[in-house]
Amino acid sequence: MNKMKYIALFIALVALIFISYENASFIVEDDEMVVITQFGKLVGETHKVPGEYFKIPFIQKTHCFKKYIILLEETHEIPTLDKKFLTIKLKAQWKINDPAAFYQNFNSSKLSKEFISDEVWKAARQIVTSHKSDEQIFQVINSDLDHSVFCPYLEHEIKKMAEDEISKTGLHLVHVGAEIT
Repeated sequence: MNKMKYIALFIALVALIFISYENASFIVEDDEMVVITQFGKLVGETHKVPGEYFKIPFIQKTHCFKKYIILLEETHEIPTLDKKFLTIKLKAQWKINDPAAFYQNFNSSKLSKEFISDEVWKAARQIVTSHKSDEQIFQVINSDLDHSVFCPYLEHEIKKMAEDEISKTGLHLVHVGAEIT
């Protein structure tokens, strides 16, 4: 009978060690970045290099974020300074630049997407509403060759204006595309 107690204790100990190891180790894949929190606060450094890492089991949590560039695509009508409406389709490519700052500011791709959308459209509205429809910035619209054209100047100005606020949150605005129809 005593032998059975030792076997049961040994099995329980092995199970506890296995469960602790499983909870303590985590793997960072090629396309991931990981931050660790302890009681909701960031601890340690961001893990960006693929491999196996360890944390304190049951106390620390891992939060994985993708390294990929995320695409946002929306269309809106914006009035020009002379009250003519332009239909603009914006494409914004962005990625998480600083996972720790991203975790503190959003920790949600949905919230970050809404933030990016707001900042890009705020910049677009500010630029478009400060120009008349016949100004040089919009001259490509009057082309008979193509009804939808990309505006490099507008793209550049939107990106420049929006990325100031965006970069403070751990995100990086990679590219902005503006198509006017």
